[in-house]
Amino acid sequence: MLGGANNINFESAWREISTVCFAAIRGEKVENKAWCSSFYIIRAICHSGHGSEVSKLYKAVLDILNERIRELRRELSSARNDSFLPCFNCLWENFHSGLQCLDNLFGYLNGHPWFLRKPINEDEDVGVYFSEEIQTVNVFQLGLSMWKTELIDNIRSQLASCLMTEVSKDRSGIVSNQDCIPTCLESFLLIDAMGNSPSVYVDLFEKPLIKDTRVFYSEWSTRACTLSCIDFISEALEFLHHETKRASKYYPYLCGEIVNLFGETLVDQQWDFLNSSVRKLLDTEEEDVLRKFYQLYKTINQCDKLLKTFNLHVKAKVSSLLADIPNDISAHSYFVKKILTERDHLIRLIDQVFGGTSSFLRTMDESFEQVINSSLGFVAANTASKTLEPISNDQIPNSIRVAQYMNHYLDEVLGCHEQHLTNEELNEKVSAVISLSKYIKERDLFWQCYQRSLSCRLLLNRTASLNLEELTLAKLNEDCGNELAFKCRLMIADVKSSETINDDFQKYLTDCNISLPLSYQCSVLSKSYWPIKAENSTIDLNHISSLADYRVHFEAFYKTKYSKRNLCWALSVCTAECKILYADDGRQYTLQLFGLHAGVLSLFETRDVDQMTLEDLRLNLMPVKSVSADRSEVKCDEEEIVKKAVKPLVDAGFLKLLRPDDLSSTNEYTEASIIALNRAYTNSDINVNLIYDSTLLNSEEEKGRKVQKETQENCECFTQATIMRILKHEKSIKHAELLKRIKEEENCCFHPSVKEIKISIEKLIDQGYLERNPKDLHEYRYLA
Repeated sequence: MLGGANNINFESAWREISTVCFAAIRGEKVENKAWCSSFYIIRAICHSGHGSEVSKLYKAVLDILNERIRELRRELSSARNDSFLPCFNCLWENFHSGLQCLDNLFGYLNGHPWFLRKPINEDEDVGVYFSEEIQTVNVFQLGLSMWKTELIDNIRSQLASCLMTEVSKDRSGIVSNQDCIPTCLESFLLIDAMGNSPSVYVDLFEKPLIKDTRVFYSEWSTRACTLSCIDFISEALEFLHHETKRASKYYPYLCGEIVNLFGETLVDQQWDFLNSSVRKLLDTEEEDVLRKFYQLYKTINQCDKLLKTFNLHVKAKVSSLLADIPNDISAHSYFVKKILTERDHLIRLIDQVFGGTSSFLRTMDESFEQVINSSLGFVAANTASKTLEPISNDQIPNSIRVAQYMNHYLDEVLGCHEQHLTNEELNEKVSAVISLSKYIKERDLFWQCYQRSLSCRLLLNRTASLNLEELTLAKLNEDCGNELAFKCRLMIADVKSSETINDDFQKYLTDCNISLPLSYQCSVLSKSYWPIKAENSTIDLNHISSLADYRVHFEAFYKTKYSKRNLCWALSVCTAECKILYADDGRQYTLQLFGLHAGVLSLFETRDVDQMTLEDLRLNLMPVKSVSADRSEVKCDEEEIVKKAVKPLVDAGFLKLLRPDDLSSTNEYTEASIIALNRAYTNSDINVNLIYDSTLLNSEEEKGRKVQKETQENCECFTQATIMRILKHEKSIKHAELLKRIKEEENCCFHPSVKEIKISIEKLIDQGYLERNPKDLHEYRYLA
């Protein structure tokens, strides 16, 4: 029948296998013996060595597929519109299973290497020849391609119309042939997987569905806009739920497109209505309705627009808080407590309404930071009009005032003001305040203020616990680290080591049989770590004989312990406890005051007088200075210190400031003005505290301006050092690259502007450390 492997009669062989092939494509039952025999014959044809025989076999398969598809098309043409989709699915399932059987039967042909020669003209028969580019013919793919070209392409409009009709019926609640949609779409996707272009799925279903859905959503939106806000959101959520449920059931690949299309429709047609409603709901904080709003926005992927509205809401809330800050000593407490309360309230709102989403928390933090660090002046309360008025140019900048408020509040928590609180409560308060530090953009200013506050607590013995101070410093360094954190740690270490030094000194006095009439405690501080300037430390209190003796003995002791260290006494920031015995009421008043003020009172006792001029006070209180090139400037500084030494005592009533001519009261501090003991002083409290938190005895505005000035100087020095370090390594560098490197170097510490960087560069050029390249003025060169 077949002859040898190389001598096959194709007509005879095809008559033997054609029956099996037709039965396979129709899905009919085939006996195993006939199936195996047909498979062997197909294998023999492929091994015959004649390309013409393989070509005949290929053409025979095409004829079988063509004939079967024509049969199915005739059967489908008789179906009515209401049964068209079920009939199509039934025929597709029959063809698909039959095609798989036929593909299995011709499995050897599928793996046979051959290449179709392109015909010279349409009448030319298709020939076969072997090529170096090996291709394989897949009967299954061939059948799918023919299904598309011979059947689907001829019923495209009817098929797409039936699919859209079923979707429309389902939206109207009419049960029909919707279950046929998934099977039909799977057939489209299987055909598209062959890489056919254009896509059957897109052309016959996706595009028509998107077009009809856009119209459907627009009509729904127009009808629903007449509802109230609450009803609109509830109906929108229910409507979208049904749409997503339908899409997930029938066309899951388009579920995301359907949701996005619904969101686009709402944004295009109802955004003004929704946005105004959200703003009102945020103001009234109706959580249930807001929660539904969020669910809707989240579902339609429009949370970015909700975030913008939430951002404006938070900014308005924080701005209103800042507008009501009182202009008194409670400003810092009001600021911190209100900000913490509002932030906690917003966090709870985010948790309850927005599910604690990180994007809303991040937006809240950004809003707080933008308002707190606004370039506008810090707002003050205007009780009449409640308007926001920027501060004038001569007031403290906003960034400094915020840093001062937070540090002042933190100082109260860490100081002895909160002794009634437990350690756990103190830790909670400290953590809450530290959490606000991330909102301060100029963190170097914050650290400057914190270092000063810390020095006050440590020197004035006002800290509740050194362990709490160390814990606070560690938290601050973790949240907003700065190079000053290292100095603050060493400041605490100085205080701890001073306790040991004082104990050792008492042993030294005992061993040397030395006794002092008064009790002294000395704090040995590292000069470079503490914010104490020399001009505020060079006060001479040697007229107090016991203090002079103490200094002599302590210096002798200290040299025995640390031979290579030198002591510089900062008497202006020391504290003292004095007893006032000159009051006419006969009571003894105990004063706690700075050493500078104690030195003033001790002068009256040392000189045994009731009054003296301010010039006499200055000459006795100030140390003897060497001849200066500008004596007038030195004298001016001394007069300022004398005023700071006298004014608190005059304000407290212990001293009187008198005119030199008629001894009447005055407020003018001149050299001829007289200060006198106020023997008429009386007070219901015999313990009076004149120590306040100021290491330099400055007003709040003076301290703020000094912090700003010192911070600017530190930033300039750091910037110049960074420039020199970069130039020393690179030798030469372009201007743009230098700016980029400086920003990278200083990102964690200071934030100099481009203008400040340019000023630093010019100063270094003037000082001879750098030079511009004569051939390229945008390039700098390092000068050794």
